[in-house]
Amino acid sequence: LGSLWLAGIDSTGALLGNSINAFIDNPDQWELLRSQPDLIPNATEELLRFGAPFKAFYRRTRSAAEVGGVEIPAGARVAVMLAAASRDPLQFADPHRLDVTRGNAKTHLAFGNGLHVCLGSPFARLEVIALLAELTRRVVRFERAGQARRSPSQTVHKFDTLPVRVILAGGESE
Repeated sequence: LGSLWLAGIDSTGALLGNSINAFIDNPDQWELLRSQPDLIPNATEELLRFGAPFKAFYRRTRSAAEVGGVEIPAGARVAVMLAAASRDPLQFADPHRLDVTRGNAKTHLAFGNGLHVCLGSPFARLEVIALLAELTRRVVRFERAGQARRSPSQTVHKFDTLPVRVILAGGESE
């Protein structure tokens, strides 16, 4: 139950903040998404890859292992750097560029993989897809409205503050 709560609150909130920030920095991608809302599910995967809500997952090894020529003893604490894996240039062409049409966006590791995949990840995805669908209907663009500040969290990649001006259809702003 704790994993579902975390997925519904921390990861989704972090992902939404990271996504809005990405669209501020890449307004062409927001315009593309608005003009082609059928891209929203793929854009959600790309946003997970581009601005993963979790920096790392920590685990303990059950037995000794070798990874990349490095011996890891049994019982060692290891960190899987999920955000770094999602920016791997061997996996993703031009990995530091947001591309809502990226063909392999879903191969990211933002929510882990296999046995260690985040239990709440399907719910988080549904939340983001629903919110993006609504935002693309109403919001023309996002603009920075002050100094953003990242959280000092070593685990969650999120903003403590992200002042944003929202330009609505019809020219209004909030």
